[in-house]
Amino acid sequence: MIAADAARQIKGAFRLGQRDPAGLADLDVSIDGFWRSFGAAVLVLPAYAVLVLTEPAPTGVVIRPPVDPLVQVLVDGIAYVVYWTIMPVLMIHITRLLQREKAYTAYVVADNWAQVPQTYLMALVSLIGESALLPQSVQALLAFAAMIWVLLFKFSVARLTLGIGRLPAAGVVLVDLIAGLFIDGITERLGG
Repeated sequence: MIAADAARQIKGAFRLGQRDPAGLADLDVSIDGFWRSFGAAVLVLPAYAVLVLTEPAPTGVVIRPPVDPLVQVLVDGIAYVVYWTIMPVLMIHITRLLQREKAYTAYVVADNWAQVPQTYLMALVSLIGESALLPQSVQALLAFAAMIWVLLFKFSVARLTLGIGRLPAAGVVLVDLIAGLFIDGITERLGG
């Protein structure tokens, strides 16, 4: 039952990401569905671990002492929780600004479940990069294409769930991107 429900929710979010408004019908946008959508974080955790473990070392001349692995796990774990909570919190204010408060739950549910295909795609691209099976230029192009796909996916989810135009949807995606980069920056400073 739980697996079938999760599959239906992911399917709905995926359909929204592919610009199919009928995907909303597959989502449970009730209050219970809202809270259950955070269960997607459990499904995404293995892909997040792949992304953390395959993250390239920072470039530059800054030399840092090695970080205790326990500290790194703690920092990455906290970052993961913050990743999953920052957009729902920000969207409280954004939906008010856009006068779309009634669509808040639908957006969060769809965005949470949409993290599953998005994160697994990025993890797959990261693993391909680590394998060195492809030339570096092809790996970079693949990573760029995957990132564009994720951003367009997020754009479509925002447009369809919130019922907003292209510019406001692009703004929602930009806020999401900036929030993620902010968390990444803090994580890198704290964990190395």
